[in-house]
Amino acid sequence: MFKPVNLAVQRLTDLFCICLYNRSCRHHCCCWHIPCIAFYICTSRAHQKSPHLTFTENGLTVKDRDFYNWENIEGFAFSIEEVGRDNAGSIYKNYITLSLKDGTSAKIPVSNLDRKADEILYLLNEHKWESDDAEMHSKQ
Repeated sequence: MFKPVNLAVQRLTDLFCICLYNRSCRHHCCCWHIPCIAFYICTSRAHQKSPHLTFTENGLTVKDRDFYNWENIEGFAFSIEEVGRDNAGSIYKNYITLSLKDGTSAKIPVSNLDRKADEILYLLNEHKWESDDAEMHSKQ
């Protein structure tokens, strides 16, 4: 399901490409066809990507490949880490680290997500709390 902003951007992109296509056909100039089609394909693919983080009642899925069951997550923390340097100075990335009950951890980059780290931590807290609460009720 598309977010409203992504859907609006997609519709504007469609309209932009149609306008360029029609304009180039009227003037018998095909120079706009290839850039227009390439722009449309790139923006369409960007909106079809699967979510980076998926919260379910059973656990957290990262990039449709790594699944962490709520029962196995002991805690989580936010960190900002230096990942490199360039001419302008240090380059930092934001991470959320899951502490797992088996003693390992999973570091999830969140710098490029459309949610702020505190929102993601809030969602993690809510889902983890609901899972822990459901687990306590099932044991009673």
